[in-house]
Amino acid sequence: MLIYGAGGHASVLLSLLCENHIPVQCIFDDLVAGGNIEGIPIVHYQPAVFPDEKILIAIGDNQTRRLVAGKVLHSFACLVHPDAYIDKCSELSLGSVVMLGAIVQACSRIGKHVIINTGSIVEHHCVIHDYAHVGPGVVLCGQASVGEGTLIGAGSVVCPNIFIGANCIIGAGTVVTRNIPDHSVARGNPARIIKASCTR
Repeated sequence: MLIYGAGGHASVLLSLLCENHIPVQCIFDDLVAGGNIEGIPIVHYQPAVFPDEKILIAIGDNQTRRLVAGKVLHSFACLVHPDAYIDKCSELSLGSVVMLGAIVQACSRIGKHVIINTGSIVEHHCVIHDYAHVGPGVVLCGQASVGEGTLIGAGSVVCPNIFIGANCIIGAGTVVTRNIPDHSVARGNPARIIKASCTR
């Protein structure tokens, strides 16, 4: 396996890969090449390095993850912690990661390069679009939808049948009781939109 990104998220993915007994050949990062994480070398991205290995992008920021995915020529992998649960009727797309203790219930669809963080609960028939990030301890109730590139902050609750648009930021601990339009920043209980057009 290969990893792109040498920040904090890389350390989490390394631990998760170790839990799954998957060896990591190297870490790509064009900004901090030359060091290592837990003895694994950090090098500039080169498509010819281990061309047959799959890669995971270890970058928490949604927009940066999208940019990196657009330039990487390796095939992408999915990664699920052994102590996470994904219902057999749900779908998990390439590049996505499901962390320790997370639960994805029946008939949910997870897009490409999504992060479902530690202890999050994704209830039945939810849709999480590409490049979204569901923070630790988030609860998405049944039939909720999270738009592409959206960040749901730690400990937030999204009520049933709620649609959150693309490229939104939902602050930590927010309770989302109504739909949130694209490019919004929202926080509070209940959620209030504090910025109607967020460019990230």
